[in-house]
Amino acid sequence: LVFDASNGTSTWNLNAPIDFAASTSSKLTIRDGNFATSSNLNSAITGSGNIVVESNRSDTGDDRAYFYLKSANSTFSGNWSAQGFDTGAFTNIRASAANALGTGTVTLLDRGSLLVDVDNGIDSTTGVILSHSAARFNLSNRNWTNAAGVLTVNNGTVNMGTGIISI
Repeated sequence: LVFDASNGTSTWNLNAPIDFAASTSSKLTIRDGNFATSSNLNSAITGSGNIVVESNRSDTGDDRAYFYLKSANSTFSGNWSAQGFDTGAFTNIRASAANALGTGTVTLLDRGSLLVDVDNGIDSTTGVILSHSAARFNLSNRNWTNAAGVLTVNNGTVNMGTGIISI
């Protein structure tokens, strides 16, 4: 899915469920734009495979491409990755509901960011990997509780605030 932005703030609401096929890589992309751009995924995300979340922005704004995952208790069992392709512009996955990302691993690449907006937002997620100096994981004073969870910081920044990680 490609979300094309232009001048000004852009917001998209995707209210239909999305089922990702096994053994495939699918992309969610915000392209262009020079102000805040938000894609709200409001319904269930199911299936498996890999989801690549990216932004190819025309500006150098820091936090302007957001993918909000707003459906709780996702049954998606694949993996996520996030990457921004322009200098300074981050691609932000936002866990805005409990267990929003399903049971896979999230890999944060160059200018990839994971923000947790609610308690239990990533409890079902089994791993977060930061693999670039410009990768960010922001727990936003929320908790992550998963006995099978693994946080791997090869590079990048983790901001827990007062959040507690019990993995």
